[in-house]
Amino acid sequence: MKVLLISTGRLPASYFVRARAELGHPETIVDVLAWAPPGEPVGELVQRYLLLGPGEMPQSQPDQQGPPGRQAGQPPTSTTAQRSWNLGRVRAGLRHRLRPVFRARRTRALRRLLRRGPSRKFWRRVRTNQAASQLAREADLLVVLDAGSIRTGWHLARRHAGKPALFGLSAAAQFARSDHPAASR
Repeated sequence: MKVLLISTGRLPASYFVRARAELGHPETIVDVLAWAPPGEPVGELVQRYLLLGPGEMPQSQPDQQGPPGRQAGQPPTSTTAQRSWNLGRVRAGLRHRLRPVFRARRTRALRRLLRRGPSRKFWRRVRTNQAASQLAREADLLVVLDAGSIRTGWHLARRHAGKPALFGLSAAAQFARSDHPAASR
């Protein structure tokens, strides 16, 4: 059975281990269609991870030696901690800076644009991406993992009417255990 996980959130590699365990079938193939990159390298846990949003896929580190100019026992030379920028922090900063603008009556359209979030953007990129269409076409089961990806899952379920689309990993696990014809593939 081929399962397509659809998500806008940043998922750790342990989530895919849990997904494989809950789905139960050893021959289950897991593909991921995501807006955000995974929290850590996923390696062999998923067959394909298609990233359509901002960010980059994390690279696996083959050795823990560090940069070539540093010895193995020395601490890193830079002590400045990098702050991670995420969508929530950027959105909060924009809200703070544009607060006077939001109070004006003529900015309703701007307010709607900022409140949308990644949901519409994610669907817009999925519908124009050939690789995403290929993943949805090949999947036997579409699993929406979070609220931001409901729109994308709904549109994909409409385009591929014969494929079951479910919300959440527990519903997908229950479907996989059922005697539905798509679950036994």
